[in-house]
Amino acid sequence: MAPKMKYRVSISLWLVENGHQTGLYLTGVCTATCVIPMARERSCSLFVDFIMTMKRDDSLQSISIILNGKICSYWSTVMKNFLKGKRLWGYVSRTVVKPKNTAKNYVTEMDNWESNNAKILIWIHNSVGQSISTQSVKFETVKEVWDHFQKLYTKSNFAKWYQLEIDIRALQQKNMSILEFYVAMNSICNELTFMELAGLKTSTIEVFLTVDGVKQGSVVYSGDGQMNMLGIIQAQKTAELLLDAKVNTIVSGTMIASVETANAISRVQEAADCLGADCVPRYVEMNQTRGLDVENIFNQSKKDEVTTELWNQSGKAWKYLLDELNKGSDSEKVLVAVGNPAVHIAMMGHCLKLSKERMGSFHLDSGSISIVDFPDGPTGVGIIQCINYTAHLGRWSIPITRSTVDDEEF
Repeated sequence: MAPKMKYRVSISLWLVENGHQTGLYLTGVCTATCVIPMARERSCSLFVDFIMTMKRDDSLQSISIILNGKICSYWSTVMKNFLKGKRLWGYVSRTVVKPKNTAKNYVTEMDNWESNNAKILIWIHNSVGQSISTQSVKFETVKEVWDHFQKLYTKSNFAKWYQLEIDIRALQQKNMSILEFYVAMNSICNELTFMELAGLKTSTIEVFLTVDGVKQGSVVYSGDGQMNMLGIIQAQKTAELLLDAKVNTIVSGTMIASVETANAISRVQEAADCLGADCVPRYVEMNQTRGLDVENIFNQSKKDEVTTELWNQSGKAWKYLLDELNKGSDSEKVLVAVGNPAVHIAMMGHCLKLSKERMGSFHLDSGSISIVDFPDGPTGVGIIQCINYTAHLGRWSIPITRSTVDDEEF
């Protein structure tokens, strides 16, 4: 008879999703009685008496909402409630600070802080898309990751907010049932609600880089010409879009197209009470600077000198806009800069600390809007929220079908 021996065996069961181990589900211990076979025997028997203590480990479990850049307001609200439920929201709000090496129980406190910080980082990592996750690996603390997401996806999400309002106006029942139509409408309304609750409609300090409308003639960088009918419509559409932003200052170049676009924006802003966008009229400060005029550079400079002159002049124009933002002590300030697309491209290069050779990486259409946000004030880093936004132009955006001859003759 083969001898019997008893063994105490540890058992771990893991959750597996799509072939990948995602988390520890339970652990336990069992006592096994095993018949040790003799050399002539080909099999053995295993009798297991389970004495198991189950313990659930949720260290890798988080919310089921996945952040993909489109529902950040909803994701941040759910994640905030989740962390509060775990009593760990203080790592984001900074009520729980990193221990100093002068603390009495520094080693223990530091170990606990690093453990919780790493746990939250894993939760966030597992609840965002892969493209977003790769952006967060360079940060060491939860606060840094959270602030990064806030700057990218929630601060000054003006374009997203405007697009939701367009969607809600365009939504039609058609072949949908009443329930399906209600769900679709309610989904858009919920996104708008989350954005308003998070204070996303306008941020602290913003700059709207607005390209003036199409001028008479088909050349974008033409001289001091008036806008044609297409340019006038584009300027009016831009003014309507900016009505939802309480503009404090409008800075334009001295060229006719820039001045006309700036005046259209100003007229709509000052009529905010009549249009139902505000309860009182708005006062908008109007300024002009030749730094936004670059037509002469293209008309007079040699081809190899154009890039250098444009870059230098746009640098001065960008500094002028930052100085305008620094004026006064308003906690919220919205500045609109109207000018040629070339100078806006160059100013975005200065904002991003790029070299002049990278200006060719951007493209702006007539009537487009680009948004730069300064969450830490004008002395902080500018974050470009969107580039070449033209959804407000509708059918009047560029390119559109036009004659091969000059549009004025057409």
